[in-house]
Amino acid sequence: MAPWTTPSLRALLDEAGPGGRAEALTELRTVIAGREAALPAALDPADAEIARIAALLVDDLAELHLLQLRSVDRPDETRLVTTPAGRALRATQLHHAERMRRRAVGVLCAEPPDVPAATHVRYLTTATGMLAFGDYYELIALIVTFPFDDADDPRAQRGARDMAMASHATAATRMLFEVDLTAPALDVTYQSMWVRMMADARERELLPAIRQWRRWAGLAK
Repeated sequence: MAPWTTPSLRALLDEAGPGGRAEALTELRTVIAGREAALPAALDPADAEIARIAALLVDDLAELHLLQLRSVDRPDETRLVTTPAGRALRATQLHHAERMRRRAVGVLCAEPPDVPAATHVRYLTTATGMLAFGDYYELIALIVTFPFDDADDPRAQRGARDMAMASHATAATRMLFEVDLTAPALDVTYQSMWVRMMADARERELLPAIRQWRRWAGLAK
């Protein structure tokens, strides 16, 4: 039986194309080369590798998360896209979001052939997490830099709701990775459920929100 995946991850690979997949895998290997992570003892070698990848990638996101938190408190003249500094800030944040999505592609491409079913789920889990981080990071960036007309702009209330959702989801996802979501200590049934739940939420709620904010920002794809 072929390994299962989700529509979001399948679309991510399709959009990357052969060249993008090769580039993402090379980037991932470069980022993790020679680095070690604190892992539970006596892991199966296949599980140890994906646990190491997940730990290193989440660690690398710490600085980007802090940068985005700080951007919320910047004054309007350096935060909103009506200014050169604000446009540069948004461009930087969107670049980071795409980089997180490339990490998801890299993880999927790093999975060796014929791994056990449980190990396959751990690769899916890690890729789903990286994709979620990228999506939430983009959504927050679009809202933080958006020049609302005034306090009564109805988009401001929508922005507050979407920001809260994205911030809470990011924190929850990071917490799960920090307690070793990809490790065998957590049941593979739970991991599979989490992957499917995140995929459903992305298709039904997250992607429509991102598309709407892209349209409002003049970045519709």
